[in-house]
Amino acid sequence: AGYSNNQGGGSTAGAVAGRIQDNQIIANGGVGLTHHNGGTVSGNRVRSNRLPLSVNAAAIGAVTAQNIDSLLGNTGDTLVVECCSGEEVVASDTVRTRPELPWRIDVGLRFINRTVWKLQPGSSIFLNSGGRIQIGQNPPCDPSTQGAVLRAESDNTTAIRFTSRNQTRGAWSQILLECLSDTTKLSNVEVRYAGAGGEDAIRIAPGTAGVPVILDSVRVLHSGSRGVLIQNAAKVIVQRHLAADSNNAEGLKVEARDVSIPKGSFRANGGPA
Repeated sequence: AGYSNNQGGGSTAGAVAGRIQDNQIIANGGVGLTHHNGGTVSGNRVRSNRLPLSVNAAAIGAVTAQNIDSLLGNTGDTLVVECCSGEEVVASDTVRTRPELPWRIDVGLRFINRTVWKLQPGSSIFLNSGGRIQIGQNPPCDPSTQGAVLRAESDNTTAIRFTSRNQTRGAWSQILLECLSDTTKLSNVEVRYAGAGGEDAIRIAPGTAGVPVILDSVRVLHSGSRGVLIQNAAKVIVQRHLAADSNNAEGLKVEARDVSIPKGSFRANGGPA
């Protein structure tokens, strides 16, 4: 089937498990495809729309079979994560983000059920007011059901960005690493403009005890509150460089033991490093 409308194209909003496969979704004035909840999205060609794809958190796993290259060629090549009230939950196997298709997150996302979120080098995540990323859930922190993994690993040339197009401090909430099912690593990552509502831009919680968090060349800038909080019992390994500059509160607060920072930068913050 083909879709071409002045507004949006296809939609499965409200469905329990919608299925959209092998369609041509072309030249719509709004979002080419809006897909909510489970089911399958695969084999579609989505191009020349204002935006290619809008999903809620329950549908992110449903689109992993869709070829990302077939979602490109729209006015704004951005995957929008939105809808509905309250915090959304993702439970899948592996979710991937590529630099060619940035994400815009308008809601809170909580990854559970051993989901692995992999971001390729140069990927960008844009968060708006209400945007929040939570890896795992605690209490109770049962890694087999409530744990998840964040693997945001880039090379030395192109950083992975968690930021906002509204370039003001506190434009979005935070990245919370709460219950991990395996090693989480952030390598050559920038986190900008988080810290809404007094939240730490990055908070590494006690529930990660025993599972390492590796921070390798991470930069936290322009938070509306603290830059980084490492709580008691968290196992954190800092490699190369950690910077937390120009934040409204402390750049870094460490409650956990045995955290060594080989090279750091904590400048122009509103509180002590």
